[in-house]
Amino acid sequence: MIIQNREFYSFFLCILILLIVMTGCGGGDSGDSGRDNDQVNGSDSTAPTIPANLQATAISDTRIDLSWDTSTDPSTGSGQATGVTGYNIYRCAGSCTPTTFLTTSTTNSYSDTGLTAETPYTYTVSAYDAANNESSQSTSANATTQTGAATYYYVDPDWAGTATGDPSTPWTSLTSSAWTTINTALASGDVTVYFSAREAGLDTEEVSTLPIKLERTDNSTNRFTIDGMSKYNTNDSVPSWNNYSGDLKHVIRNTSNSSIGTFNATSVIGRNYITIRGFFCNPGSGASQGIYLRQFSNGIVEYNKITSQVGHSVGPALILTYDNTNPVNTRSQNVIIRNNIIQDIYGESIYINGCKEELTCSVAQDDILIENNTIIDSGSRGGEPDGIDIKNFITNVVIRGNIIYQTSAGSGRDGITSHSVAIVEQNYIEGMGRNGITFVDYAAYDHHDVALDGGDIRNNIIVNTGGGSSSWQYGILVRSLNGDYDFRNVKIRNNTIYGLTEANSKGIYVNEDDSAASMTGITVENNIVADVNGIEFHATTGTIGTHDYNNFYDSSGGDIVNYDGLIYTAANITDFEQNSISQYPIFVNISAPYAAENFKLQSASPAINAGTTLTGFSDDYLGTTRPQGSAWDIGAYEYEN
Repeated sequence: MIIQNREFYSFFLCILILLIVMTGCGGGDSGDSGRDNDQVNGSDSTAPTIPANLQATAISDTRIDLSWDTSTDPSTGSGQATGVTGYNIYRCAGSCTPTTFLTTSTTNSYSDTGLTAETPYTYTVSAYDAANNESSQSTSANATTQTGAATYYYVDPDWAGTATGDPSTPWTSLTSSAWTTINTALASGDVTVYFSAREAGLDTEEVSTLPIKLERTDNSTNRFTIDGMSKYNTNDSVPSWNNYSGDLKHVIRNTSNSSIGTFNATSVIGRNYITIRGFFCNPGSGASQGIYLRQFSNGIVEYNKITSQVGHSVGPALILTYDNTNPVNTRSQNVIIRNNIIQDIYGESIYINGCKEELTCSVAQDDILIENNTIIDSGSRGGEPDGIDIKNFITNVVIRGNIIYQTSAGSGRDGITSHSVAIVEQNYIEGMGRNGITFVDYAAYDHHDVALDGGDIRNNIIVNTGGGSSSWQYGILVRSLNGDYDFRNVKIRNNTIYGLTEANSKGIYVNEDDSAASMTGITVENNIVADVNGIEFHATTGTIGTHDYNNFYDSSGGDIVNYDGLIYTAANITDFEQNSISQYPIFVNISAPYAAENFKLQSASPAINAGTTLTGFSDDYLGTTRPQGSAWDIGAYEYEN
């Protein structure tokens, strides 16, 4: 009987322990049940934000590089975010929807190797946190690996033996003899020259002191690529090359000429079909630009870094120009400038030269894409400190997804300034000393009697511009200075402008200075302009076409609109625009340090579902489809629940 009681109590005790474990009592963790219990007690149950701006770039016939914007891990309710710990990468071959898991990455980039030549691949990325919450997959990106018939050469300035460009006997620089070999090979196929991205024995920078002169003479459409980021020599005595996916780039630390340039391009000998990838251009005193481009049609400049040494005094950092004696035949078409970092330089960071008045040319450059570059402290070494400067008579310009800011607010000049019709979208601009985005005619390049018809400024975020010595202190400026040569029918749509602090600042300013000008048809819709110390919106009579569905807000209760002397406040804004509002937008965070995500909308924002449906685009700053709710949101971000 005693034995039977002991067995009963043992059985009862086992059942009790099992129940405790199953219900998670006593702080136990039992897989999914434990996770559910964590949510009840306020732990992280919210997935990270979806990775945005996924880019896929074919590096070779067997490699595609991926990069994307970092995700964040927001908390919800009383829960605490655990932080993003990695990303899941999905891939499929062809034009398809990726469902097959490929790998994980702890950073916001990945090199996919061992691929098949001339094959398209499609990728998506999701983010996960320490609590194993996973976001939805990103918008897909695709790329096609390069042809497998390419010829490869190698450069290592530390090599002291016979130099033929082969992996075992690399060149030390691109000499005239090397260019003879390269041009011969280009006649029959693509050519890539790999510069060692790092030292053999240490993960430290590999430095060349000689500039790279791009002396292509072959006029075929075969692509020539110089690559300073993808491979490195592992042994200076017996060269052997490995793939490289670290942060270092081959450094050009020169004191003459530009670090990389098409110096002697002519109308007969173009430097076309060239890719410049993955170099750190670091020009010093006596040197010219970081990257100098002329006759560069079908060219690509990507994943480079440009920083001037102290004492360097020639700008811009990256220039696309032409031969003044023959502008028509030396201009460039179909040029891509993307994913570069330009910081602490002399003059403008990116400069696209236009057609001056004394020259006979109706188009200077054509089909220019400038996207996903990061530009920091333009002009910190001196010179004109614009981030991106587009001169006259440049056609089919797109400036997209760039991050442009000054670490010392009020320094620099314009984030983006254009004297040509352009699409300017999804850029983040902060702390510039003059304007965020400027569309204005330019006297030195003025051909008069030629109107600039069109252009679209949309989905940009502009923060804390102004504060420099100029009288121009604006978020977005569209202005006519010189007679009939003026902007017409520009669209300013779904931008977010915040925190211009100067007394004469204007959030959006449309101004016709010249009595002979005829600026008309400027559209202003779906914009948030908040807390501008001067006035949120100012326009002169006759310049504005469609304008409505904006949120002009001043927390001090002052004037928010000046339409040629007619003043409007929050109390009577609907007398000016029937569907506009004047309410605090309820951003996520308006405290410094600023970042684009600060200006997302919270769920109670009056800007949600308060906009109008527009044409010509259907996404927001991050590429999220509009609308997510019953109508478009006002501002650069579309709210996602």
